[in-house]
Formats: sequence, C-alpha cells, structure tokens
Amino acid sequence: MKKFLASALAFALAISTSVTAFAANTDTNDGTKGTGITVNGTYQAAEAPADVTSVDIVWDNMDFTYTAPSKGTWNASTHEYENATEGGWAATSGTDPKITVTNHSNLEVQASFAFNGTVDGLNGSFTKSALVLDSAEGTELSNAPTDETTFSVSGAAIDADKNLGTVIVTVNTGTTISSAEELLDSAASGGIFKLADNIDMGSGTLVIASDRYILDLNGHTLASASVSVQEGAMLTVKNGSLTNTTDGAVALRNDFGTVIVDSCTISSNNAYAIQNNGKLSVKDSVLHGLFGGQYTVMVENKNASAGKYGELTLSGNVQMDGSIHVFKYMDPVAPTVKALAGTYNFDVSSYIDTDIYNVTNDGTIWTVTEK
Repeated sequence: MKKFLASALAFALAISTSVTAFAANTDTNDGTKGTGITVNGTYQAAEAPADVTSVDIVWDNMDFTYTAPSKGTWNASTHEYENATEGGWAATSGTDPKITVTNHSNLEVQASFAFNGTVDGLNGSFTKSALVLDSAEGTELSNAPTDETTFSVSGAAIDADKNLGTVIVTVNTGTTISSAEELLDSAASGGIFKLADNIDMGSGTLVIASDRYILDLNGHTLASASVSVQEGAMLTVKNGSLTNTTDGAVALRNDFGTVIVDSCTISSNNAYAIQNNGKLSVKDSVLHGLFGGQYTVMVENKNASAGKYGELTLSGNVQMDGSIHVFKYMDPVAPTVKALAGTYNFDVSSYIDTDIYNVTNDGTIWTVTEK
C-alpha cells in the first residue's frame, strides 16, 4: 500500500511540472490593477451513431395436415358414393400460420421469405414474399415497426408423417443498384434499394407497383428520370436528386399511391416537379419546375368519385420555384394541403392549422412553429 501511494504521488508531481502558466499585470487609470484572461473553446464533433440491425422474428406453429381423398359414403339405395372429397393440405390449427417481424434497428430493414421443401412437388407460398420495415428511430418500444406474412403449403401428397421442409428468413438493409437496368428490374418486387452511383434512366420509366419500395439515392442523381407510382403502391425516395430534363415531363407522378419525399432535390423542365393524385409527404426538400410559369406541385382530386382525394403534407425546410396548384376538377371538396412545423420560401399561411401552429414571415421565408 505504501509503495502504491508513493508512486501515485510521484505521478502527480510529474504532471504538475508540465502545466504551462500564463501571467499578466495590468495597471488601470484609477490606480487599480486588473487583467483580462482570454478563454478559448475547442469544438469536438460528435461521432455519427453506428448502424445497428436488430429484429424480432416470431412465428406460429408450422404444422400442416394432409387429408387423403375420400370416395365418400356408400349409398346402398343408389349403389353410388356420395359426398366424395378431394385430398388437400390445411394448417393443423385451422388457420394458416403467420410469421411476424418487428424492427428495432436505427435503419430500414427488409425481411425476405423462401421455402426449401423436402417433399417433391410440395409448394410453399407466402402472402408477402418480403416485408419492408421503417427504422425504429423516433418510436416507442411498444410501437416498433412491424409486419407479418402468412404461410401455406399445397401440391404433392404424403403417405406418412414427415418433415416438409424449412422456411428461410433473410434480413438485410437493402440491395445496391448500379445501372438503369437493375433499377427497372427492381420495381417488380419492391424492397429497399440504394444507388451506388449516378444513374441515367434514358427514356425508361420507373413504375412502382409494389406495396413498399424504398429508393435511397445515397447522395447520387437519378437523371432523365420519370417515376410513376401506381394505385396502392408505397414509395419512399430520399437522400439525393431526381431529375427529368425532358421538356414538359413530370419527374414524379403519384396515381393514388402513397409517396414520401425526404431530403431530395426533384427537378422538371417546364412542368410540375410532382403531380399528385394520392397521399404525398415532402420533407426537407427542394423542388424545381414550373408548369405554366407558375406551379411546381399539383395536388388534384382525379378520382374523387371513388372517394380518393389528393393529400399533401409539408414539413421541415421545403423550397420550390413556384406555388402549389390545388385542382379539384368538378368535385366540391378540394384536395388537402397541410404545412407542419418548418421553414418555407413560399406562403403557407393558408395550409396551417391555426389551433396548433403560428406562422411568421420575414419578407422571404415563412416559418411555422408550434404554439
């Protein structure tokens, strides 16, 4: 113990002799003495948080029963079988089993499903062959992003109890896209896709028809781009530029789907940057394009007769060349435009909920804040 203390004292003394001292002596006019000591600050940038992939996978009992075909019941009066049944598969529990995936990661994940059968001719199918789940950032643990698929089997019969195969669940954070051909092929299946470099689409149109498609531009530009979102589809496009230089062509068209634009620059030439007939959210983005020299975004009730109304929600820092064209056709109900907290280079006063938000204008920028 004594030896330890002596060593510690020697260390402390060595440190004290290495300290640099500054001194000053300043006389003032009133005879007092004083000095000014400059205080310096050093900025240390925070390290970016690491990406963490964590998912829960839960599944129901995967037992299935094959019922052999039956001739039915013999009717002695008619000399015929009645109520014959065909053979077939059904979940033993009576309900096809579910596989549920919950995302606890700080980034989006994709879970894909495949069946490796051990019985020749036996097929396994899923109601969804892949699930795309949002990042868990900003969610409570109890509200973590979750989705499910249902599994069933059909096809070849068995004549004894046996193992039918294995369901393989693969989890990843997306597929890298390096060419226009790969990008066009990806639209059929949906999932998470990330550009490896700038891509020129040429005359191709990226048609999104899947229930979930995330396109991470990854800081790159998708040029000559025409993106069309079909009814019922869901697209998230983020972190880059989407540019269509064809005169009069819209860069992004949403036909009754759901679209999220986050941290993007979307540009058209003498046309709307975005034409929206469904649900559209624009956050922290810049929109270039002028239709008729006035409008940059169109929100319309193109199918109001079917109860489908255009909706636009703005948030964060949003800039656009022109204004929003709200077009209701012959319907008495106008499409909905909402501006949430953020800063805008165009007048959003008519788009805010005055019970929740205040809006101020410095002559150039409109700022929306919560009350």
